[in-house]
Amino acid sequence: MRKIIFLPHSIAWCGENGVIYLNKHLKEFDESLYKRILKHEQEHTMGIYNKQDFLLDFKNDISQWELLGFCIAHPLGFVQLCPIVKVKNIWFYSWLSTIKLIITIGVIWLIIKII
Repeated sequence: MRKIIFLPHSIAWCGENGVIYLNKHLKEFDESLYKRILKHEQEHTMGIYNKQDFLLDFKNDISQWELLGFCIAHPLGFVQLCPIVKVKNIWFYSWLSTIKLIITIGVIWLIIKII
């Protein structure tokens, strides 16, 4: 069983040594979403992010609309999309987060245009 740490920000990710980080509001927001996100994070490898992890992030049953709904209800969830992250006191640029951020901004822009 992997260690799970609950945080007040972001959504979820699998960190160093397979530790899973989850937003502490996920379970109360939507139990089904919480279980699917937890299952997804448990499927990640225990080592350094690799091709298998990359492909896993694009093959899941978690809707981006559900994640957006969570972030709207809990705005600190948007921290997940920040392209600059800090790991072990080192700041680095995350190109994957940049892609997610651009997609999210595009979706929000489309919603605004439709409304």
